[in-house]
Amino acid sequence: MLAPRSLQFTTLSSFLLVSLLMAPVMAAESQQARLDKSLQAWQLAKKKCGGNYSYKVRWQSFVGFGHETIVVVKGNKVVERRYHEFSGRPVKKALPMWVEKGKDVGSHKKGTAAKTLDQLYQEADAVVKRKLPPHERRSVRVNEQGLLLACYCRDTRIADDAPLKGVSITSIELGTAK
Repeated sequence: MLAPRSLQFTTLSSFLLVSLLMAPVMAAESQQARLDKSLQAWQLAKKKCGGNYSYKVRWQSFVGFGHETIVVVKGNKVVERRYHEFSGRPVKKALPMWVEKGKDVGSHKKGTAAKTLDQLYQEADAVVKRKLPPHERRSVRVNEQGLLLACYCRDTRIADDAPLKGVSITSIELGTAK
């Protein structure tokens, strides 16, 4: 025997309401699972490359200007940081505004902080575990190797150039173990 139509509607409504309320919890769990899987991929990749790699962080405004930082890591330590800015006009090859090496790494205020991927994974873990207010959205992305590219929160009330709170990497280049 079928349930009365009003009971069917109430059951369906309850299911939808619970689903909507649980969606952020389930999304956070799947984001945590994606980050955990990515961390495992990073641990394997780090062994293969001997902790020798570089990564690029690029920020570009919706009108075209921006900046890019390249962080170079050898033996799991940041050894170099390069920075350049660009305008909205096409540039064939952008030369660094500055390059920091050795003990000078971190001496300029501009550019992304000189951190290892291990440090960025720790930062991403804190972002995934943070409870979000209703006006923020979290994003977790990995590259084709499963390595972390992004784990950040963005304020949905800001349309253009909303600041990202967390990790945002443009690309990762693994070196070779020596």
